[in-house]
Amino acid sequence: MIISTYKDDCPFYAPTRWSKEVSGTPEFIHTIREAMEESVDYVGVFDDAGVCKGIWCREAEAEYGEGECYDVMYVVNQCYVLERPNNSYSFGHALERLSQLTGSLHTGPV
Repeated sequence: MIISTYKDDCPFYAPTRWSKEVSGTPEFIHTIREAMEESVDYVGVFDDAGVCKGIWCREAEAEYGEGECYDVMYVVNQCYVLERPNNSYSFGHALERLSQLTGSLHTGPV
């Protein structure tokens, strides 16, 4: 299996992407957990043929507060939602971000 991630570091930096091939369940879980602890925006799981099996999308709740010079937004709760190919818009948007890493990732059969 292949784990791919995408994190949007804007507005000042380019997005961060990485991809890693994993071979067993412990390595799979460790890689997914590591990506989520880094607060990446999308974590995609692809089989060896490059077919997407699911994507975790990060969602966050925010609260506004006062900063030194202006109002700021603080993330108070963050979770990941598993998107499957049948969730058309959310899944398609996430897959588009992950596919920019390699052109070989797709949803259909090979």
